[in-house]
Amino acid sequence: MAHSVLWGCGRVAVVDHNANDEIWTVDSHVRQPRGDTMREHSMNHHCFFSMKAKLSAQLFGEDPWAYRFPALVFGVGTVVAIWWLVRGVENTRVAHNSALLVALSHHQVRFSQKARGYTERAFWSVLGLILSLRGVRRPTYGTWIVFGLTVAAAVFTHLTGAFFFVALGLVWLVSLATGINRDALTRARVLRPLFGVAVALALTILAYLPIFQSHFRADWGTIDTAADHGATMSQPGSVTSVVLFPNRVFRAVPQLNRDTQARLELVREFPETSGDGAVLVFRRPWPDSAVHDTCARAGLCAIRNPDPDRPCDRNGSAPRTRYNRPRWPRSRPPCPR
Repeated sequence: MAHSVLWGCGRVAVVDHNANDEIWTVDSHVRQPRGDTMREHSMNHHCFFSMKAKLSAQLFGEDPWAYRFPALVFGVGTVVAIWWLVRGVENTRVAHNSALLVALSHHQVRFSQKARGYTERAFWSVLGLILSLRGVRRPTYGTWIVFGLTVAAAVFTHLTGAFFFVALGLVWLVSLATGINRDALTRARVLRPLFGVAVALALTILAYLPIFQSHFRADWGTIDTAADHGATMSQPGSVTSVVLFPNRVFRAVPQLNRDTQARLELVREFPETSGDGAVLVFRRPWPDSAVHDTCARAGLCAIRNPDPDRPCDRNGSAPRTRYNRPRWPRSRPPCPR
């Protein structure tokens, strides 16, 4: 196992090519200020890994190997975690062979030398499996709290990390439903794993909270006065309004009530639960005749632009940076005249 790990390290030391996704990650996220790094989301952005890559570059300099170094660390860590996992259920020889196979795996070597978070996600997933097996055997709060931390780390590294732990949860539910280990079934064996899941959910939500706005391409705010509503409706682009307690809101903002009859379309209505408890969801389609003149004067993109605050070029197309892949077609109609 040691020889194979060292061989992988040697591969990392000599490879010095820049893949497109690595360049995009480094330029769009890792090199940005710390606050901006965690406020922008894309599937190319492995959030937790980007934080470590940024720290590595600050410590060792902005060299390709520095950005890739965290992937190497977690790649080696995954080999060790596999050995630990197998050693808990089999003998040492089987654990050695399993770790050797992982260390020689093409994908393991490949992603251990790329500035991507896949080896980190694999590490947290294997560690979570180890903790879940230990927690089922000896259900202590400490084990399941660490399990929750591991789940949050995996999902914060990459959203697809959730699939592994959802599958793990389904296996646990099936084991309870089919009566496996029913003789040892106690209150602690049910509630403490659920406590670990609650910890994982809470930490994952907190971790992604700063980038929630960017992830869903929305700029949510609260409308309390007629001035707030007027400022919102004067902005170009589509607008979605979620109205809680509509009777009260319409009395406070009469213009909003009038706009629901003309400029806003009712998308969804959730029935009331008590008195004036209904929830109404309205959307203003775009382009909107009342604001298209403002859009034209500002030179903003008009139709289905995910970022209407970015100015179009003279052909009506959104600007493109050197490394950012375009998120919309090259040709886009200008604002209606």
